[in-house]
Amino acid sequence: MSAEGAVPGYRAGIRPRLLILLLSALAVAALISGDAAAQSFGHSLPSLPAATPVQLTLSLQPRHPRLLERLALASSGRPLPSRLVRALFLPPPREIAKVQAVMAASGLRLQSHRGLSLSFSGPAAAAEQAFGVSLHPAAGGFARRASGRPQVPASIAPLVQDVAGLDTTAPLQPLATGGHRATSAPPCSRAVHTGGYLPAQLGSSGGYGHSALIAGGYDGGGESVAVVAFSGYRPSDVAAYQACFGTSVPVSDRLVGRATGDRSGSEEVALDIETVISAAPGLDAVHVYIDKPAGTMAEVVNAIVADAPVTGVRIITDSWGLCEPAVTPAAAAATNSALQLAAVSGITFVAASGDAGAYDCGGFRRAAVDDPAAQPFATGVGGTDLRLSASGSRHEVVWNDFTGAGGGGLSRFWPRPAWQTGTGVRNRFSNGHRQVPDVSLHASPDQHGYPVYCTTGACGHVGWMTLGGTSASAPLLAGIVADMNSYSLAHGGARLGFADPFLYDSFAADAAAFRDVTVGNNNPDGFGPYPATLGYDQASGIGAPLAGALAADLAAYAPARPAFAATRISALPAGARTLRHGRSITLHGVLSDAEGGIAGARVLVQGASAIGVREWRRTTDAHGGWSLRLRAPSRRMHWRAIYLGSETRRPALSDRHTIYVIPPLWARTPSGPLRAGVPFSFAGRTLPALAGRPVLAQIRVAGRRWRRIGPAGVGESGRFRRVMTLPRAGRYRLRWRYHGDRKGRWLSAVSAPRLITVG
Repeated sequence: MSAEGAVPGYRAGIRPRLLILLLSALAVAALISGDAAAQSFGHSLPSLPAATPVQLTLSLQPRHPRLLERLALASSGRPLPSRLVRALFLPPPREIAKVQAVMAASGLRLQSHRGLSLSFSGPAAAAEQAFGVSLHPAAGGFARRASGRPQVPASIAPLVQDVAGLDTTAPLQPLATGGHRATSAPPCSRAVHTGGYLPAQLGSSGGYGHSALIAGGYDGGGESVAVVAFSGYRPSDVAAYQACFGTSVPVSDRLVGRATGDRSGSEEVALDIETVISAAPGLDAVHVYIDKPAGTMAEVVNAIVADAPVTGVRIITDSWGLCEPAVTPAAAAATNSALQLAAVSGITFVAASGDAGAYDCGGFRRAAVDDPAAQPFATGVGGTDLRLSASGSRHEVVWNDFTGAGGGGLSRFWPRPAWQTGTGVRNRFSNGHRQVPDVSLHASPDQHGYPVYCTTGACGHVGWMTLGGTSASAPLLAGIVADMNSYSLAHGGARLGFADPFLYDSFAADAAAFRDVTVGNNNPDGFGPYPATLGYDQASGIGAPLAGALAADLAAYAPARPAFAATRISALPAGARTLRHGRSITLHGVLSDAEGGIAGARVLVQGASAIGVREWRRTTDAHGGWSLRLRAPSRRMHWRAIYLGSETRRPALSDRHTIYVIPPLWARTPSGPLRAGVPFSFAGRTLPALAGRPVLAQIRVAGRRWRRIGPAGVGESGRFRRVMTLPRAGRYRLRWRYHGDRKGRWLSAVSAPRLITVG
């Protein structure tokens, strides 16, 4: 099954452990591929009605994937401009148009396009035709399965990473609707009476230390956070929470795809929004990205990254996911590409690691971790039990009680990244794969959960309640990151961006930056993997982050990797140029760095017109120069030069210039004698590309102005004509005129005048 069924797998309330494991096992069993299901039931599965509406999401391959990965790894504190991200890594318009045309031929309409994700809708029959599968109802008709793996049409297969939405097996629902609940006293008193840790307690010196940052004015001001959501919620609940704690952070909803009115996971969404605000009360904004329950993580992340130049989002918090065995390699790869785009854009992505301990798939007793927390460009957030009344090693222990356990272990998809180093990273459980979590924060709702205000049906309409799980740990870390960014920017540093290299560098260099969690394990049975140890372990990661020390480290952070040299590429002739069709122009420029021209480098000259984007490759000479002899395009073209960078040099993008085109016009008059009052044909020819556009016949008598005769339409071959009659004998000049402008594809043009004599 693909990752379209992203689900809230980490809600921990007061429910018996056996029930949690049973529900988890049943949910994962429901994720068996449609192929396996079809084999299990033979041919007895009913077909989905042909007209049933479906929505599909195609995740496209990024351009220059190796460069994207390299720059993403080196992106901490060095985000690329959004225009450069688009130019280097997003598919060109011609590829988007090709995918859209292929889908349209099957009856699927484009609904949205953001980043690497394209969403289509149409009837089930169209989806079956497009991808060679049969769709069948599942789970009582509320979901559907596909009979096999989708076959992407061959013409676009190289462009597509993943197809999601064919299989929408019912997602996991919240495992609990709440823990302790208060039923009396004014609203803010009820928040206290829930027994949960209040924001000031979590931010205290015994907690994670961010209250000191907030008191110093470093409260997330200037920062915006995106919350990933696969459910709706009640905005008035968040407003009530803010009124209680005296905050006023603007919260807005941004719908992804065809988001529904579903609120089955509203307690999750309320927990995420309210927790991140409690940790960063000065945030400029929280943007809640709401997708349908069967949406994809890749589509949501792509939407957030695409909107970031407008929203200002630099932090994403995610508390939804699937255990890795339930995720296809294609879906995991699509999410990875989206997270790489987030990394090069300077965006921090934190993800809850799950609440089923070492067995993320629930009752199957199979060691597994959670996606996307295990992704190499995500920061996986595990769970602890913070005991403010205790001291020593018992002050904070691995979360593992009858409500759940912090997720952690070894990825099945990803090798261990180069940045994942330090004491304990190589241990008896290590197998060369990515290890999670990276850090851990308070998650247990048993004694002291997180106060949440939620009045939806999913919350039992109770109002104040406590929730927990790594679903709370992740937004708490997101708020702390916002505070750290505020401090760092005020002290000459940069934003965190892709967090993991910085976190592991700080882990190695600054013992005061983390509280080492050395007690407990995250095996739900209490034995076996994974025990807490000194240094890194798969139960708590590198420990609990301490905001004050980390903020100071961030302000002074200089990545240990070699710095990329800045480069510059020029593109001449600068500004706008006008060419008659058929003429040539030489485009040229110089690629250089601080030491001068860069020899032997590959340069791309990119030209964009109404019919798509073309690229020409050139290699720089000994002085860094490049040139391209270009025959004038057949329509207006914007062009620029691009250098993709190297292991030691940063990419460069020139200014965009425009070439305007004057189309050719030829006129042809009859060869025989012409007589007054007798009709004749005045013909002409131009580019076939002008088919369907009007041209104007004009006439002139010696010594007078050109006068209008009338229009003619250009045919598919580029030819046109107009039948006319001249009432009086004389000598005349005829010509054709095309009216264009700089906003259209062509400039104005006139043909050479033709002399005629009418007897």
